Amino acid sequence: MKTPKILLILAVFGTIAVFLTGCHGPRHGDKYFPSRVLEHIDDHVEDLNLSEEQNEKYLDIRARLEADLIKQREAHKTFRAELIEVVDNRENDVKEITTKLRTKTGDIPGMLNLYLNYIDEFYEILDEQQQAIVMEEIRDKADSRRYRR
Repeated sequence: MKTPKILLILAVFGTIAVFLTGCHGPRHGDKYFPSRVLEHIDDHVEDLNLSEEQNEKYLDIRARLEADLIKQREAHKTFRAELIEVVDNRENDVKEITTKLRTKTGDIPGMLNLYLNYIDEFYEILDEQQQAIVMEEIRDKADSRRYRR
C-alpha cells in the first residue's frame, strides 16, 4: 500500500511545525502549537465524513498525535535553550555549534517515521470511497505543484 501523499504532506507539515515553535506571528509559535496543526488536519478529515466508528479511531490517533507534538515541542524548547548556550559561549566555534545541531538532526528520521505510522494507521480506517477521495486530493495537489517549477 502506498502512503497517501496528502497525509504525508500533513505529516511533514507537523514535523516542520515542531521546528517553527520558536517563530512568532500569526498562526506560528507556541501559542498556536499544536492546535493549528491539528485544526489543519481536522479540516481535511472533516471532508471525508467519517462514520462514528471511524471517528472514534481518528480521535484516538489524533490524541496520540497531539501528545507526541506536545512532547516534541517541549524537547524542542529544551534543545533550543541548549543551542543558545552553545552559540553564546564565546569559547565555542562553528564545530561545537554544528555538533550540537547534529544531535537534533538525528531525531528527524524517527519523528518522520512516527508521523508516517499515524498516516498509515489513519488511511487503514478509511473505506474505499474515502481512500479514493484522499488519493484524488493527493493527485490534485501533486499536479498543482508540478507546474510551479
